[in-house]
Amino acid sequence: MAAGFFGIGGGVLIAPGLMAATDMTLANAAALSLVSVTLFGAATSASYAASSLVDGPILLAMIAGGAAGVAISARLAPALAVKALLARRLFAAMIVVTAAYLAWRTLMVR
Repeated sequence: MAAGFFGIGGGVLIAPGLMAATDMTLANAAALSLVSVTLFGAATSASYAASSLVDGPILLAMIAGGAAGVAISARLAPALAVKALLARRLFAAMIVVTAAYLAWRTLMVR
């Protein structure tokens, strides 16, 4: 429901919601959130491709950036796995900062 309401950015809400509702671990909630984002993204991408609205060079740049991110993350993951509490706290801080920014933009910027 959050992904449908907020779009792809709803992934920020899906993971903590899953953790709260199902006692899921952060890793499992993040993985499930990524699966839902992938499905929604694929559907949206197919719609844009069918409408001839895909810019090839930008698509290739995004794929290259994603591949680089995966390569870097694969090396960092083992080191971060032993710091699960720190990861949870950083994730929670990111959500609080995002919520504060959205509140500020909604209330102050017009």
